[in-house]
Amino acid sequence: MIMSMILDLIYNIVDAFFVGRLANTAMLAAITLAFPFLIVLMGIGQIFSIGGGTLIPRLLGEKNIEASRKASSVTFYLALLSGFVLMAALIPFLSPILALMGATGETLRYTREFVLILLLGSPLVILMTTLSGIIRGEGASTVAMTGMIASVLINIVLDPIFIFVLKMNVAGAALGTVIANGAAVAWYIRYLATKSDVQSVSLRDFRPTREILADIFKVGSSAFLFTALMILASTLFNGYSMRYGDNVVAAFGIANRIVQICEFLGTGLFEGIIPLIAFAYAAGNKERLDDVLRTATVAFVCITLAVGAPMFLFRQQIFGLFSPDPRVLEAGSVILEAMLVSVMFTGFSGIITGMFQAFGAGMQSNAMAAMRGVALIPIILLGKELFGLPGVIWSLPAAEIFACAVGLVLWLASKGRIMSVPIAGRKAPAPSES
Repeated sequence: MIMSMILDLIYNIVDAFFVGRLANTAMLAAITLAFPFLIVLMGIGQIFSIGGGTLIPRLLGEKNIEASRKASSVTFYLALLSGFVLMAALIPFLSPILALMGATGETLRYTREFVLILLLGSPLVILMTTLSGIIRGEGASTVAMTGMIASVLINIVLDPIFIFVLKMNVAGAALGTVIANGAAVAWYIRYLATKSDVQSVSLRDFRPTREILADIFKVGSSAFLFTALMILASTLFNGYSMRYGDNVVAAFGIANRIVQICEFLGTGLFEGIIPLIAFAYAAGNKERLDDVLRTATVAFVCITLAVGAPMFLFRQQIFGLFSPDPRVLEAGSVILEAMLVSVMFTGFSGIITGMFQAFGAGMQSNAMAAMRGVALIPIILLGKELFGLPGVIWSLPAAEIFACAVGLVLWLASKGRIMSVPIAGRKAPAPSES
């Protein structure tokens, strides 16, 4: 899962790097403004990836193979359908939405080109996230990673061809991403259809029941709730950033991609252990459950410090790889510093959220998702009013520190009730009352 998240990050870095070579700040700002749309697609994919990816190992923990096949088929077709629904809902209103997000002039034109292609490929992007999650849910992490590696290599090859040779600019970056996602989806479908003994993409197994749908959406909705709130926060970020110029928007975009190297290592670690937590919880193996949580937490701290320290020390040089604009370098150095501070607290919030998702504790995981998103919005507004741009920048670590503290209190309040559920009843979602 760590490798998958790193490769997912490479998608974003590759786009920023090649677009940055065009030496056009408006184009670089465009892929930053387009980023919330990619978050939307990934968030919808996470509904099914987290919802189905935690339900399946719980079913496997109690050796219910037939139910696992049904759950995977339902997850697959719902994810596919959601992509077409999203495409139909957003494309007719794309220009007004981008204008509300702060895009104007050349930036608006370039952003629309990028997002339009991304939305046309939304079923593939959503399925990419979904299928990698449910495949990891059965323990086939190598299969999930192989699909990610193939998609990244394809993207790296296609980006310079579309951007420079065919002169498609930002539209070429989007098209490369969609095609690469499609290649990974084809690989995942082939595995599920021909190799997996516990999952299915067959229509014969598509039998949505109230219980399956409740399990998927009760837990998976927390991922989307967090995504939706982060989209709102990103829109505020972009709107305020545009007031300070394209260079600040571009700097936020580059810093976000750089710091995600650190952030995704932690996210990959914690999302990767979700199936282990769910399986151990459903099987009643408390010793293994405690060992997984302890080992993952220690590993997260070590990895974050090892990767984050060099980024902090060489942030100017790293930024120079993406943009020659001195205004972008000046703003980006401060932004990257603030984002690196927030990463540690983001990771601890992530492991608490992941535990609740693995236990099927829908109310608690939704509360964590809401807290992480809701806290950021008023802090951004307050920071802007009191300190201007520095206040907007440093609102990120402030919000994550607050969310991490709330998550710890929520876990201490819920732990006894969740762990006291009899083993025979752990296939169902965990108790919601704290």
